[in-house]
Amino acid sequence: MESIPTLYIANSWSKFEPEAGQILLNYIEEKTVPATVKIDKCCLCGLEFANPMFAVSNDWYANFEKYGWRWEFYQCLKDLSGNQTTILEVGCGEGYFLDLARCKGYKAVGIDFNRKAVEIAKEKGMEAYVSNINSVKLYNDQKFNAVVFFHVIEHLDNLETFFKDISEIMPTNSTLHFSCPGPRRFTTHLENKRVGLRDVWDYPPFHQSRWNLNAADKLLLRFGWKLEKYLEEPFDWRGVSSLLVSQDLAEKKLNLSELSSFARKKLILKKMFQTLIPSFKYSGMSMYCAARRQLL
Repeated sequence: MESIPTLYIANSWSKFEPEAGQILLNYIEEKTVPATVKIDKCCLCGLEFANPMFAVSNDWYANFEKYGWRWEFYQCLKDLSGNQTTILEVGCGEGYFLDLARCKGYKAVGIDFNRKAVEIAKEKGMEAYVSNINSVKLYNDQKFNAVVFFHVIEHLDNLETFFKDISEIMPTNSTLHFSCPGPRRFTTHLENKRVGLRDVWDYPPFHQSRWNLNAADKLLLRFGWKLEKYLEEPFDWRGVSSLLVSQDLAEKKLNLSELSSFARKKLILKKMFQTLIPSFKYSGMSMYCAARRQLL
């Protein structure tokens, strides 16, 4: 589909996350990452992926990774059944989903590579461990009724190992719930963070793959899962407009909260007018999938 110099990606990162951009520039100078990023697309399912896939130090991600509540957390909790008492979250961050699951009465365990985030989760009373998210073998002695991971799959550079490990800790009829950036998300079309054809973070070393319904269905089936639900996050017209206004102000070194209530509403209403038509074409950030483990 596309070939783009890694230098372009690094320079684009430097505009939004200067430290991350500089680190990536250092990797390029040291020739520890490919000079060119190539994106291929599967003719059968439409999955887009880097060829080759390549990741960098976990510290690079930890510099700018942000955590918080997501729309799909609540959708996932709706889909979990009462007999699914044990949940593993891969990439738990600071424990936002773990906390919600605990309040619902589930025994939830989380793993994440970000040591600082795991410590914050533990301070909240969550059971969380530092672990490489590419492998869940740490928990082979424990079975889980459900495994969840939100905005993780697009970062993985070895899906074969990841799903093999998950299969070993999940019995037949257990469920899998995950989300990732959706194919119709608004960011690619409305945010000013593009490099090449996509968002800057949609290339390695950050994202390794780009997903859609057909790709998720075929991959899950390959690894012994049946897709039962697929949803795209609704377009939050006012929320997206507020975000875009905040980004416009940030470029001018201003903050939305510093404006008067009238000025804020005026800017947001103006942006809502500009995003009216896109609100019918695009979705929110995430796509969400729920699948069930088939007979072994």
